[in-house]
Amino acid sequence: MLGRWALLIGMVWGACAEGAEVPRTLPSWLDVEVGAGTGWDSNVYATDHGLHARRSSTVQQGRLQISTHGETESAGTWSSAFTVEPSWYWDEPEEDHVRSTLRLKTSGGEGGWTWAFEGTGRWVEGSSEPIVWEAPGGAPALGGYEIRDRRDQLTWSHLASLARREGPWLGRVLARGYWHDFQTRERAAAGCQNYVDRSEWLFGADAGGAVREGWDLGLGLRAGVQEQARLLDSPIAYSSTFWRPVAFTGGSPAPGWTLEAEAGPDFRRFDGPLAPGDAGQRTEFVYQVKAAWSPGPQDTFSLQARQLPVPSSGGRGMFRDGLWAADWQHRWGGGWSTLLGFQAQENDFYPAPRRDRVYTPRLEAGWNGGKGWSLKISGEFSTAESEVPHTEAREFERQRVMVSAACAF
Repeated sequence: MLGRWALLIGMVWGACAEGAEVPRTLPSWLDVEVGAGTGWDSNVYATDHGLHARRSSTVQQGRLQISTHGETESAGTWSSAFTVEPSWYWDEPEEDHVRSTLRLKTSGGEGGWTWAFEGTGRWVEGSSEPIVWEAPGGAPALGGYEIRDRRDQLTWSHLASLARREGPWLGRVLARGYWHDFQTRERAAAGCQNYVDRSEWLFGADAGGAVREGWDLGLGLRAGVQEQARLLDSPIAYSSTFWRPVAFTGGSPAPGWTLEAEAGPDFRRFDGPLAPGDAGQRTEFVYQVKAAWSPGPQDTFSLQARQLPVPSSGGRGMFRDGLWAADWQHRWGGGWSTLLGFQAQENDFYPAPRRDRVYTPRLEAGWNGGKGWSLKISGEFSTAESEVPHTEAREFERQRVMVSAACAF
């Protein structure tokens, strides 16, 4: 199997190299990229206990992306991309799936006005059967979201904004949406990890100004609703309405730096029956931060952090989703680059007694050969821990490696 896919990667590579010698024949507004990859996953189900413990598999992937781009008469730009990515797990065929993604993007400006829209729709064709966990603690850390994301589902997310700038002053309105439709069966069997539909719709307004050219500070208000469907015949659902005053910043506070951040308290009221003893109102502190620093043309350092309350896809609860990540990318010349990264993710569930963390260092090496072709080699190691006693099934170790080649026409 590895030999067949090594041959396929070689064919993609060879097609790129061969195509590099001929002029581009596609229209200027159209791009096509094809790719293939092969690798190994040491722990497909991210568990060290029970029936699914430490099952490894060769993983093989394909990729086809068709994208378009252009400009409008009002000096705006637009782009779209449709990507199909099939994945095969040769030793665990139940996990085979095809992920299709549609991305839409437009932005522009006129006078003091600027606008932007980004939308992403994703359709996964995989298994329609939920997985059953029988070891103490149930699902792996973080709810085993990677196993979940290989099953039948449809998602949509978008962010739209309209801003007005008068001198140094900035005013902005925005709308953000997220909708997750699971298309798997629900079963009442013990240990069955069922999934329920969920969504979030958020609206906001900001006011601020430039403290220096290219760097804004200000205050804003977010208001929205999160919805969680009921699981089987349970009346419990953690749907809620919330409002969130925030401080925000964006732009370049110093040469070589970019920063986007917002933070503030989240005041939340739950709408329906909750688990016995759980409060109908809750206050959280939330933040979202992305920062990057380029001290020179060869290096880029990136930081990301977030903490947000999210309805659980498992139903009958919420969790506080925390993520902290750091990356260092270095460009060596000759088309070669490396990326060294580390990520820590924490989910604190309520009312369920679960608090999980997963730590993941990773290393990537890439080669852009020019004229449309590229190669990437990546590896990562994950280890999970649970703070709750007697939930050892939520802890695991996992290694993954992947080699892939792509060609853009």
